[in-house]
Amino acid sequence: MAGEADDAVAWVHLSDFHFKTGHDYGRDEVQHALLEDIAMFAGKRDPARGAEPLHLDFIVVTGDIAGSGTADEYVVGERFLRELAGVAGVPADRIFPVPGNHDVDWTRDMPPFLREHIVGRERVEEVWKTPASRRSVFADKLAAYRAFVSRLNPQLRIPEEQPGGFGHRVPRS
Repeated sequence: MAGEADDAVAWVHLSDFHFKTGHDYGRDEVQHALLEDIAMFAGKRDPARGAEPLHLDFIVVTGDIAGSGTADEYVVGERFLRELAGVAGVPADRIFPVPGNHDVDWTRDMPPFLREHIVGRERVEEVWKTPASRRSVFADKLAAYRAFVSRLNPQLRIPEEQPGGFGHRVPRS
């Protein structure tokens, strides 16, 4: 905020967009209003109700970016987030997405080797005991999310052994 030390860090945290293709009642109106508010806080619009401009350093978008984790939903989300970054004055490599349960494409089938081994609760618990087993379940289901992240912020490389990309290390500027 105005008058604070130059070394302060400012960010925007957004969540639960549930981007979808086609008509989504009220989506455009809400997104337009959000862009207007971000523009105001970024100092690109007249402040309302005493809002002070911020120099935003990054944007965090957590959980449920897509409605059902499909590639076409991420195209919609990427378009909006790029517009948001432009309005906020934040480069795309300073947008940090974190997936939620709607970012998993549940239509992708479970690997056959797991399906044939899961017979009861004990077998499910056995599969979830090791990181390798957990990763194998979600690698395909998060493929569209990983492709979205790679396009939006190429700096965020999601290794195969971490299919969800929940944590990232970025260089300090």
